[in-house]
Amino acid sequence: MPKWLYNKMIAGYTPMVPTLGTMSTIGAACALLGGGLAIRVIQKRHAGAQG
Repeated sequence: MPKWLYNKMIAGYTPMVPTLGTMSTIGAACALLGGGLAIRVIQKRHAGAQG
């Protein structure tokens, strides 16, 4: 996808370029937040099972 975005930026402006850039940034942020949340939930469950 980065190569496609670069080619679109070089060829000329289309509204799809910033849209895809924004969507990929939001997707990455959601993945990071979801992973962090999953780790916290697992840690709390593990700590609750021990004590």
